[in-house]
Amino acid sequence: MPDESSRRSVQRFGDFELLAKLGQGGMSSVFKARHPRTGQIVALKIASHHVINDRQLSRRFELEFDLAHPLDHPNLVKVIETGKHAKIPYLVMEFIDGPSLAQHLQIIGRLSESDALAIVLPIAEVLMYLHKKQIVHRDIKPGNILLAPSGVPKLADLGLVKNLDSLSRLTRSNLGLGTMQFASPEQFEDAKSVDARSDVYSLAATLYLMLT
Repeated sequence: MPDESSRRSVQRFGDFELLAKLGQGGMSSVFKARHPRTGQIVALKIASHHVINDRQLSRRFELEFDLAHPLDHPNLVKVIETGKHAKIPYLVMEFIDGPSLAQHLQIIGRLSESDALAIVLPIAEVLMYLHKKQIVHRDIKPGNILLAPSGVPKLADLGLVKNLDSLSRLTRSNLGLGTMQFASPEQFEDAKSVDARSDVYSLAATLYLMLT
């Protein structure tokens, strides 16, 4: 009986049943999850344990929800709600039943120009949407572009987002953030000072990888 109870506790997190692990980063892990009462399938982004004891990282996790929840764009993964379970914060997000662009490229290899543009142009449109709202993503890369079964690309993960209108001091001056292969040089010199042009650089680097 204890073993059965232990298995149940591992499979549940808050109000959700964990179905499969989708990925893991420095600050969080993402799971495919189901609400047992409604049957809704979602992506559950659960903060890593070290985030709980780091005030700055915890605030960044909260900021992702504050900025992302009001956003609504067909090419942006929707952030639905937030909560805490055993003091661990989590985000409930739209579940995309398809691979990331990074996974797709590993299987397919180089894309044709038309296939690459079918992905990059919608992502460029969602970046225009974010930039008009004074939001810089700061982590555009193939791993953060998800491909829905319909073929629609969706931009995910606003964990490094910067609000140009905010007085937030979560990113220190002269601190670099992002992914080496795709972030602009200035983002590694001083991520706090970058603007929309840094996202454009990262999208161009992503396009280059798709074509080559």
